[in-house]
Amino acid sequence: MKRTRNEDAPPKDPLLSSQKTIRFVEFYAGVGGWTMALQQVVERGHSDLSGLRFECVAALDHSDLCKVVYEHNHKPVTLSNRPIQKLTVGQVEGWQADLFVMSPPCQPHSRQHTHQKRELQDKRSESFLHLCELLQSLSTVPSVILLENVVGFERSQSFSFFQKVLKDRNYRCCHFILQPSQVGLPNDRPRFYSVAVQNDYIKLEKDSWQAKYFTKPSDDISADVIIQTEIPELGVKAMNSITEKDIPKLQHFLDNSPDPRLSIPEKVHQKRAAWCLDIVTPEQRRTSCFTSGYGKFVRGTGSVLYTGEGTFELVAPEQREYDAEWDKDLDWTKARYFSGSELARLFDFSNDFAFPRTVSVGQQWKLVGNSLNVRVAARLLEFAFRVRMDALLINDNSKDL
Repeated sequence: MKRTRNEDAPPKDPLLSSQKTIRFVEFYAGVGGWTMALQQVVERGHSDLSGLRFECVAALDHSDLCKVVYEHNHKPVTLSNRPIQKLTVGQVEGWQADLFVMSPPCQPHSRQHTHQKRELQDKRSESFLHLCELLQSLSTVPSVILLENVVGFERSQSFSFFQKVLKDRNYRCCHFILQPSQVGLPNDRPRFYSVAVQNDYIKLEKDSWQAKYFTKPSDDISADVIIQTEIPELGVKAMNSITEKDIPKLQHFLDNSPDPRLSIPEKVHQKRAAWCLDIVTPEQRRTSCFTSGYGKFVRGTGSVLYTGEGTFELVAPEQREYDAEWDKDLDWTKARYFSGSELARLFDFSNDFAFPRTVSVGQQWKLVGNSLNVRVAARLLEFAFRVRMDALLINDNSKDL
């Protein structure tokens, strides 16, 4: 696809208007994780971003279930089921958005996918590749783009293409692998994040705290990507600096009256594979990564809660040894799955987020397992817009000299 015009420089910035409103599009919207993250940026109210507001001009996801839950929580915005791979340049330009946020399908890049090297031919990659092609062709590009995906995406051919497009369209990028425990949440969910800001908006002093994070996309798309693993200036701590006091106990995230349907069925805990269950107690300060397969598969889909006596330590799968009597002291009547609302709290969804009554427990698990951690995403959005605001202030002040 060819560009209609070679105009990478953004138009007059909406931040310079009195309303300071940023128009954004949420691709692969799911239940609105990026939207909630933007709300959190506003609520945190950093002085650098005073008066900044965000307006969702489009939200897209192919799932009818996502549409029901998204619209239940984010009125008056409606979620479009329009396939992303069928979007046109004119449709995208019509939104006049200055921010794109997205979490493309992770399945072609996940550890469960057995044909990762053929991910460009995977039907689930089509929409993201089309989005990259659109980005190549837009007459005016958004000043900020944020992407979230599974760890490993940064080594994919899809990401290499994304990197090439960003370089062609004059973006500077920084890349992160971060997880919720780094921002004070008791959950292990490492994810890859990419932050791209138009080069015209990056006017950083050499000694500014943001400068060390940004790199120009490499001419060699096969080159290793520089990955950052902390942002201490925004309270995203290094993993080796986290102490027990940094993370609250799980008891603070639990429902007052758990649903009896959350009990672990006998047919599940009697399976030989049940010894792979990651069991945690309310007094502990960790959970393993929850996925869309939670409640459906035993291994590697998330922790289960035990309210009886005893504590359990997380053991890496390769270090586990099967013991036929591993659960002899467990009272299975006191073991259960986490509820959808509990998972939403662990993902730091907004306080008023709720599932419609028509959404089953299993559907809730799948929706949250496919979502992103809102608090981590909010820190990255704050990072991007503080860089952008700094550039605007520098440019604005220079005009007065």
